[in-house]
Amino acid sequence: MEVELKMEGFKVYRRGLVAFNIENLAKILKCNIEDKATAELIFGEETLSVKIVSEKYNSVIERTLEAIDLTKNYLCEFGLSKEKLFVQ
Repeated sequence: MEVELKMEGFKVYRRGLVAFNIENLAKILKCNIEDKATAELIFGEETLSVKIVSEKYNSVIERTLEAIDLTKNYLCEFGLSKEKLFVQ
């Protein structure tokens, strides 16, 4: 997943690169389909803070993901099916 933030939207902007485990992020963001929840992502130098506010349960969950080192080699595997691929 790639997130692009435009410089025009910030008073202070510094280009940087931070990587996180996408499976861990997906687990944190998973919620009940009937719940209207909002997620706030706060990018730090070496962390990603996630704050989820649930309307249904009237609760707040806060989690932090540590950045991963992109200079190391991580074993990964992914697949892509033609049914899920589309061109805009």
